[in-house]
Amino acid sequence: MTGHWCTTATGARSTSRSATASGWPRPASSPRWGSTGDSYDNALAETINGLYKAEIIHRRGPWKTREAVELATLEWASWFNHHRLLEPIGYIPPAEAEANYWRQQAQASTTTKAANSAALQEG
Repeated sequence: MTGHWCTTATGARSTSRSATASGWPRPASSPRWGSTGDSYDNALAETINGLYKAEIIHRRGPWKTREAVELATLEWASWFNHHRLLEPIGYIPPAEAEANYWRQQAQASTTTKAANSAALQEG
């Protein structure tokens, strides 16, 4: 069995044995930990956490109460999702882009169902 290095989002390193619980080596195609895309999810979470800390926690502190932090967090999350304009999606807030996406999905589904129904009636 050989050891494998895993570097985390914070730069910490750990080693993992490439063997199953029974002691037999894992197949080369078997994931050793996590699943596909986990590192991207973790990187995104770390980025959002860093933005939050920089924009709210450090800039507006020191905080007198936990409730003050909670209220500021809710305000920031609302701004981040409903008011922040993003250039890559046409200078609209993320919540609006998501609503547009789901509306398009519903319209496409309705169109597909209607076309399938018409095809069944013809055939």
